[in-house]
Amino acid sequence: MSDARGEPSRRGWTRPTPEYSGALFTFLKAEEYRCVALSERMKPWADPGAAGIRFRGLEGDKPWIHRGGLSPHSAGPGGDPGTIDGAALLRPDGRGLCILPGTDEGLRGFISVAEANGSLSSLIGPGEALDKVAMMLEVKPIEMKKYLLMRFQAPASPGALPERLSLGAKPLALKGEFEIRRATIKDFPKLCSLHEAYEREEIGSREPLFAASLPERIIRILRKQLAVVAIIDGTIVGKANTNARGLGIDQLGGVYVSPEARRRGLGFLMVESLLSHLTSLGRGVCLYVRPENEAARRLYIKLGFFEAGTYAAYRFH
Repeated sequence: MSDARGEPSRRGWTRPTPEYSGALFTFLKAEEYRCVALSERMKPWADPGAAGIRFRGLEGDKPWIHRGGLSPHSAGPGGDPGTIDGAALLRPDGRGLCILPGTDEGLRGFISVAEANGSLSSLIGPGEALDKVAMMLEVKPIEMKKYLLMRFQAPASPGALPERLSLGAKPLALKGEFEIRRATIKDFPKLCSLHEAYEREEIGSREPLFAASLPERIIRILRKQLAVVAIIDGTIVGKANTNARGLGIDQLGGVYVSPEARRRGLGFLMVESLLSHLTSLGRGVCLYVRPENEAARRLYIKLGFFEAGTYAAYRFH
């Protein structure tokens, strides 16, 4: 898509500069639950304290923002003029993360930006917008994975969630035979095998949604995320973790229990432990789940989650 001069028609899309940091911060704070992975990676550009300094990309990331639209966010900590109603981050390998504007004009502009960046290998973000983008693209996705997006509704009373996880403390035994504790580097081999089983069962194909190898992803989880394990009789049989940490919201993921240890409440206890810790810090929590996974949906609703939209991951080649 090009304008009259033959240049790509960006239709309101531009690269963020320091003067946009406040507006971007406000936009992401309001909308990051729709794609926390995007918010996590755009933090350097949304830091109000970064105004006036040179922005540097992370591993070649190219951030974009869309000005104007149906959901304006203009009054940020930096007092920036203008509005932002969309944001995206494009990786050198063709992977993209996005929270797109609600207008067809804005979606077409995003397609122009993405095409100028190179061939899209995958795109992750809110499902409704990705469906529209897929219809506009000349190259159609070869794989489309759709999920329900769920947000956590914090209980009215602060003490409603029992404190089952104390980070840095000794493991806390639950019901005698169960133990839920924070994962450590010593758990690395078992975490790799559990996470591989989780991806095979819950996600299916791994490439090119993930560029890093499985061991690299587990190391990243241990270093930058919050992870817990479930133990029965000294054996790790389950795991759960955050897989993205935004400005004010954490996205849970990787909730998995070995088949032989299921139907014993371990998934509930692991997620409850994470919720207890995160909400004590004043953090919001969201996650996504396959619509056909009724057991997981019931578990999350029981814990206080509610459906808040859709989430999708499209693979193009």
